[in-house]
Amino acid sequence: MLILVGDVMKEIDKRLLRIEQEAERRRIERLRHEPFFEVVPWSIMRDQVTVKYYPEGSYQSPQKFDNLPFCEVVEWALKACENNYVSFSMMSCQEWLFLHSQDESDTLYNAEQRQRFKEMWLSDYPELELLLTDEGWKRIGKIIGRLPQHGQVVPKKESVT
Repeated sequence: MLILVGDVMKEIDKRLLRIEQEAERRRIERLRHEPFFEVVPWSIMRDQVTVKYYPEGSYQSPQKFDNLPFCEVVEWALKACENNYVSFSMMSCQEWLFLHSQDESDTLYNAEQRQRFKEMWLSDYPELELLLTDEGWKRIGKIIGRLPQHGQVVPKKESVT
């Protein structure tokens, strides 16, 4: 009789595990259909940010809003994350790319390459010189340099019932 109870418990555990896996799969699928926002700064110094809104989740092409002021986008994102997912992506931010091309702790580029990149960046975007000379911009540059390239998501707050 004890063996039968053990076999029944194993079967119940297997079924519970399958139910939990199916619930997790459905939760992930539902998240793909939820609307979300992606904030992509192009240049913080020039105050140009792009916001992409995906109304049907990742299954639909986004609505795009270009050249928005950075401070307004940050304030808006803090409000929007209460009801939606907001993703920040630094992959096209000129200041972020410049700082990472000049990072001496990174072994990806040697000193000669870093110097060429610096000359190229400064000829194309002269305002980047402020990141190297002005104390206020140096502090901002340290913050920008620590940001991840992408995937930093501010999750929407869970409702407590």
